[in-house]
Amino acid sequence: MKSHITVYLIKSTLDLSAKTTYLKIIMLAQHLHRDKLQLAVVFKGRGSNGKTVIGRVLERVLGSEIRKALPCASLGKPDGVNNDPLFNARKARIVTVSEIDRGSDIKEKRFKEITGEEGEVFAKTMYGKEISFAPIFKTTFFVNDLPAIMENGSFAVGRRCAIVPMRVSFVNRNTEAGRQEAEALREMGQPEALVVDLDPGYFDKHVVGNEAAFLRFFVQGAQMFYSSTSKITVPESLNEHAKASRSTNEAREGVEAFVGEKLFVSRGSRVLTKTLYDKFKGFMGDDVDFLTFSVEDFGSELTKCLKARGGEFFTVRKKQGSVKGVKARFWENLDMAS
Repeated sequence: MKSHITVYLIKSTLDLSAKTTYLKIIMLAQHLHRDKLQLAVVFKGRGSNGKTVIGRVLERVLGSEIRKALPCASLGKPDGVNNDPLFNARKARIVTVSEIDRGSDIKEKRFKEITGEEGEVFAKTMYGKEISFAPIFKTTFFVNDLPAIMENGSFAVGRRCAIVPMRVSFVNRNTEAGRQEAEALREMGQPEALVVDLDPGYFDKHVVGNEAAFLRFFVQGAQMFYSSTSKITVPESLNEHAKASRSTNEAREGVEAFVGEKLFVSRGSRVLTKTLYDKFKGFMGDDVDFLTFSVEDFGSELTKCLKARGGEFFTVRKKQGSVKGVKARFWENLDMAS
């Protein structure tokens, strides 16, 4: 079991023992009494990096009564609105929320409810009246990007999140798309050791038939938690998430400066988002962790920045097409100073 966790979750030689212990504890934190540990566990990472497999492991090992899936939309609904999935999850011990779309979000009030902050959760069925219940479940998120309420750095939210960055990327090098993905990851600075061949049959080969080993891993986490006076030590390398959040904020501020110093409106010009991103990387240097601020993040921030500037930048448009024979996203009526 430990070897599977090593490959799929952490893949690092730094503080491997501490990370494994930490993961044992937080993955069973969902079963602990709500007054002892009110944490939402967040597995975060772009692309194919094992998030789906972990969710399937929880479902396979713990069963459909203990684990319930909850759509992200349920956490964005206000009180008084039909919310059958949340109602149906009230007796679960683990609730999983998968792949929050970019731009979607959850309500801070609802997040505080499901982590025990407010004492009770409100939910309404389609043909029933609204009820309230004390949350006995813990929530696990599998996300490409952090929800805005987690990313914005609110202390009230941040202290209730255990965020596990998923840095390994699994690619199928037997396909052209997989080889292109691997090359793109290298260009973004992904270490070669963290670009791993995808094993499509991993779940059937290593999880099915070995459920007891995974359950034992979870139970060991509960034992460690109770034997450590209910305290959790976060490994130093996972503490880097806080640094990454600061780095992301610096990157956002850097986009504003980059636009002001390097970009200008030029009728008829076209420039690839990837070209701008590469120049931005040189512009920011080591001030930004570009493994956590991807070309998609850059494009999103650039859109916001140009919109906020208004004026002549109103004519700039982001499109999908070809620039000098390269098919990708590009910006029309925008150019860059050398």
